[in-house]
Amino acid sequence: MKEAERTIDTPDEARGQGPGERAAGDAERSAEAAVTAPSPDDAGNAEPDAPTGAEATGGPGAGSTDAAPTARGRRRIGVLAAVAVTAFVLDLVTKIWTVEWLEGREPVQIVGEWLQFEAVRNSGAAFGMGQALTVVFTCIATVVVIVILRLARKLYSAPWAVALGLLLGGALGNLADRIFRAPGVFQGAVVDFISPKHFAVFNLADSAIVCGGILIVLLSFRGLDPDGTVHRDEEKEQPAADAPDTAPATDSATEPLPESMRDRFVRVADALLDTDERTAVVLAVITAAAFEDAARRHPDRVIDVGIREQLLIGTGAGLALAGMRPIVHTFASFLVERPFEQLKLDFQHQGVGGVLVSANASYDWPQGGFTHMAPGDVALLDTLDGWSVHVPGHPDEAEALLRRAVAGDGREYVRLSEQTNRTALPVAEGRFLRLREGGPTAPVVVAVGPMLDPTVEALAGLDATLLYAATVRPFDAAGLRAAIGARPTAEVVLVEPYLAGTSTPRVAEALSDLPHRVLALGVPRGELRRYGSREEHARAHGLDAPGLRRRIAAFTGGPHG
Repeated sequence: MKEAERTIDTPDEARGQGPGERAAGDAERSAEAAVTAPSPDDAGNAEPDAPTGAEATGGPGAGSTDAAPTARGRRRIGVLAAVAVTAFVLDLVTKIWTVEWLEGREPVQIVGEWLQFEAVRNSGAAFGMGQALTVVFTCIATVVVIVILRLARKLYSAPWAVALGLLLGGALGNLADRIFRAPGVFQGAVVDFISPKHFAVFNLADSAIVCGGILIVLLSFRGLDPDGTVHRDEEKEQPAADAPDTAPATDSATEPLPESMRDRFVRVADALLDTDERTAVVLAVITAAAFEDAARRHPDRVIDVGIREQLLIGTGAGLALAGMRPIVHTFASFLVERPFEQLKLDFQHQGVGGVLVSANASYDWPQGGFTHMAPGDVALLDTLDGWSVHVPGHPDEAEALLRRAVAGDGREYVRLSEQTNRTALPVAEGRFLRLREGGPTAPVVVAVGPMLDPTVEALAGLDATLLYAATVRPFDAAGLRAAIGARPTAEVVLVEPYLAGTSTPRVAEALSDLPHRVLALGVPRGELRRYGSREEHARAHGLDAPGLRRRIAAFTGGPHG
């Protein structure tokens, strides 16, 4: 994990141009996919090494760091500093003036009795609160200053820079009084002078802190993060999938983005609502804007339950009990992990079917943090009975699998990704496709969904049989046995876009009578705690082509280069 952490840095300012969850990451569609070199202090915070797959031999291969750095968007440290210095200086000058001209004198009326200037020494917090807690407020102000200075490293939003600058300037202004004014260090009384009628006396530092806090609340409601990421516009402006992680290259800025799996899902589900009266779509805010027209046409069959994931699953199961075919959609972490008990009871225990369609599963949107990642979703569903799991690698495959799932009556999970293969394959039958035949002792490599393209690149020049799987549950044991043939022993490599080792038990069942070794490549259990692009996460996990090649070659004894 140490090397993995070093390959990831904060997102570019340009990512703020991507709306909402759409900022989740199509960085392969943009011209920027390289790694930003970490600062020395970042390297010191790296985590210890952790295994990245259930490997029989070979190291974890945490990823290459030799990519050339790209230009980053400008941090807004200058804006923060300018606002903070301005607020601090104005506060300091007015306090010096207050002590010199107002202290010990009668209040000066500015607007009659409604607004006066009078010198007051305040040992409490803003507006005179907590007079007996001077030392506590001094410590709090110190912590606030430190936190803002640390946030400045990831500050790419100008409005956030203004807000944090006001907080920093105000905090420093009052902190200076706490340290340097009587009665002593860390116990000093703050100088206040603005005295509205029927209100507490305050100063410009208090005003800066309050204004900065209000601005932060407004920015949060608008969905704007300090790193420039916007979370709300996806629901207001975009039909479905996520916008690029980074700004498009100048010469292609006007070209439309390729249709993503999530875009295709919206289009197909919209059409199914018109042609199949038993189809219903249940949402939890995410992607709801893309279904606004469909909701107007079919208000009783397009249901947005709000940010209530348990209700999302319960509503879908209730529709299934009523004879409908529900399509239940949100991010994977909110669709499988958070409401898992409802999946177990409302669908599984009730014995009803439905179609779950997820987005942004493993690390499609790294800026969203671990709350928006669900590499364990397929492994979790494996604890339940009777779920079919589809992992398409292309929008055309996503459409074929979705149409087949909706036409049936079972429990189906369609796992959409922002990572796609260049070419669609015929996957509607749910069987493994044999794309390449190796020698009699060659390993059998099973690439799942969007991992096909990097796997093909990784296997260049290596002797291997390659299978492609877009449906992983039920597991095609017969297809795996057929690829192994009459060999007395077998070597199997699983390349899955979710938790490493998820399908290892299925391979063991399929080959229970045959001596075999398994190399399980996928997302490791160790958490990457720094921002970055999807490509950087893939490289850190060893799931890019070079990382896959190193580990497959180490497992089979083939060439690494």
